[in-house]
Amino acid sequence: FRSFFDSGFSHEHVDKMVPRMKSKVDELIRDLKQKKGNQGSVDLQENFSLPLAFKVIYELLGIPFADYHFLSNNVAVRASASGSARDAAAAQKELTDYMENLVAKKEKHPENDLISEVIQKNMKKGEITRDQLVAHAFLLLVAGNATVASMINLGVVTLLQHPDQLEALKKDPSLWPSAVKEICRYHTASSYALRRVALKDLDIGGTKIKKDEGIIALNQAANRDPEVFENPDRFDIRRNPNPQIAFGHGTHVCPGEYLSYKELEIALEGLFHQLPGLKVAVPFDQLQYTPPDRDVGLVKLPVTWN
Repeated sequence: FRSFFDSGFSHEHVDKMVPRMKSKVDELIRDLKQKKGNQGSVDLQENFSLPLAFKVIYELLGIPFADYHFLSNNVAVRASASGSARDAAAAQKELTDYMENLVAKKEKHPENDLISEVIQKNMKKGEITRDQLVAHAFLLLVAGNATVASMINLGVVTLLQHPDQLEALKKDPSLWPSAVKEICRYHTASSYALRRVALKDLDIGGTKIKKDEGIIALNQAANRDPEVFENPDRFDIRRNPNPQIAFGHGTHVCPGEYLSYKELEIALEGLFHQLPGLKVAVPFDQLQYTPPDRDVGLVKLPVTWN
């Protein structure tokens, strides 16, 4: 089923989305400037990073942005470690019901989006059921938004902590693709996603893993492997080669990898270009990070600029 959605994440399709992603970044930065004028500082997470991540995936799937607050609130409740299981289940149902209604609407009135395309090309031919399509569309809605937002925030903080490398990016924008991959290696926001079950008895690095045992393959640890990366704890936007696996590897590599790279490049370059003197509005040691048992990120990121 995954292959039915590949067209939306192909390099060709993502490259066509670049002008609209730039437009979304410009629009959100204009909003940031308005809000900062009234408050002196703004939360980048709430007012830029999360809205951008949702706007991009909404356009791809064909979800009206007017539903942003309803959907983002339910996504947050579903993923929260502090809420109750009942609240999480209720949020899951709200999201599933929403996707079921959206698929039904697009079945009757197809538009130029990925869900409509899969309905016309695959569901109507019986290659995927409505329930299966809803499940996959739901996964695309909830899977990557918080991670992309986290990488934007962590990228801003890390570049501010390495001003010489930030200055190099301002002088030579061609370094942004390399910088984004290094940010993804350095932080690996989605660090607990690779849950796997052994199909047979294995011996990996002297550790015996029995058939049917579960493991978590920590790509975060792999991205700091000293046997692969020279000085792995050093942040280096010119690192080459950089075989990082922040988005996984192999059959189950994240389909949104290329889209995320482009989104991060456009977002970070736009922020540092359009907001001169961008800086964190509190000391670095006062930033509140997510708990260590969750994906890496910041609870909020107050910023200001000249």
